[in-house]
Amino acid sequence: MILATGSPEDVAEHPESHTARFLKPMLAIHKQRAKTKAKAKK
Repeated sequence: MILATGSPEDVAEHPESHTARFLKPMLAIHKQRAKTKAKAKK
Protein backbone atom coordinates (compact mmCIF):
# COMPACT_ATOMS: atom_id res chain seq x y z
CA MET A 1 0.00 0.00 0.00
CA ILE A 2 1.33 3.43 -0.92
CA LEU A 3 0.81 6.00 1.82
CA ALA A 4 2.89 8.88 0.52
CA THR A 5 4.34 10.12 -2.73
CA GLY A 6 6.56 13.02 -3.60
CA SER A 7 10.05 14.11 -2.74
CA PRO A 8 11.99 12.29 -0.01
CA GLU A 9 11.31 15.28 2.24
CA ASP A 10 7.55 14.97 1.62
CA VAL A 11 7.55 11.23 2.35
CA ALA A 12 9.63 11.73 5.51
CA GLU A 13 6.93 14.01 6.92
CA HIS A 14 4.07 11.53 6.41
CA PRO A 15 3.05 10.33 9.89
CA GLU A 16 1.79 6.87 8.83
CA SER A 17 4.69 5.96 6.54
CA HIS A 18 7.04 3.20 7.64
CA THR A 19 9.55 4.54 5.14
CA ALA A 20 9.43 7.93 6.88
CA ARG A 21 10.69 6.37 10.12
CA PHE A 22 13.95 5.48 8.39
CA LEU A 23 14.12 8.27 5.85
CA LYS A 24 13.71 11.22 8.22
CA PRO A 25 16.89 10.54 10.28
CA MET A 26 18.88 9.93 7.08
CA LEU A 27 17.74 13.25 5.63
CA ALA A 28 18.70 15.01 8.86
CA ILE A 29 22.21 13.55 8.66
CA HIS A 30 22.51 14.55 5.01
CA LYS A 31 21.32 18.08 5.75
CA GLN A 32 23.84 18.46 8.58
CA ARG A 33 26.70 17.22 6.40
CA ALA A 34 25.71 19.65 3.64
CA LYS A 35 25.82 22.54 6.12
CA THR A 36 29.24 21.45 7.35
CA LYS A 37 30.59 21.26 3.80
CA ALA A 38 29.16 24.67 2.95
CA LYS A 39 30.87 26.22 5.97
CA ALA A 40 34.18 24.53 5.09
CA LYS A 41 34.12 26.04 1.59
CA LYS A 42 33.87 29.62 2.89
